[in-house]
Amino acid sequence: MGSIPVIRCVYLMFLLACISEVGLGNTVFNVMEDGAIADGKSDNSKVFENAFNKACQSEGQNIVLIPQGTYMLRPIVLKGPCKGQVEFQVIGTLQAPMDKASTINVHHWITFQYIDELILGGGRKLDGQGPSAWDDNTCSKDPNCKSLPIVSSCFNSH
Repeated sequence: MGSIPVIRCVYLMFLLACISEVGLGNTVFNVMEDGAIADGKSDNSKVFENAFNKACQSEGQNIVLIPQGTYMLRPIVLKGPCKGQVEFQVIGTLQAPMDKASTINVHHWITFQYIDELILGGGRKLDGQGPSAWDDNTCSKDPNCKSLPIVSSCFNSH
């Protein structure tokens, strides 16, 4: 009979641990719910920026979810500092625009700045559309060339 209170105590501790884990769970900010269009043609830059900013300004563990599909994204800077941890989960494909006007003399494509505890995950593709721009890269011959954008990250550590 003495083991029943012990079992109840262990059960209660387990239940409290589970509840605290749920309280610290991830908040998901799905770009589709903010209006992203996964057609590979529509500019999703503002939608991604909005989803990221909401995740960045939320405490706890937050995920910016990019579901399956192809999302065109013009050069963008996603900037902290953030109140909590942010995970950028790429399940779909991020695709750079092919028009040269939006990328020439822009030194980045996707930049993460001043973010502690940033996690990049999902294992999908960042398609910079390289072959469409390589012929325009004359930097090996011309020191005054117009540089092409890159993916970069600047992490601020405290």
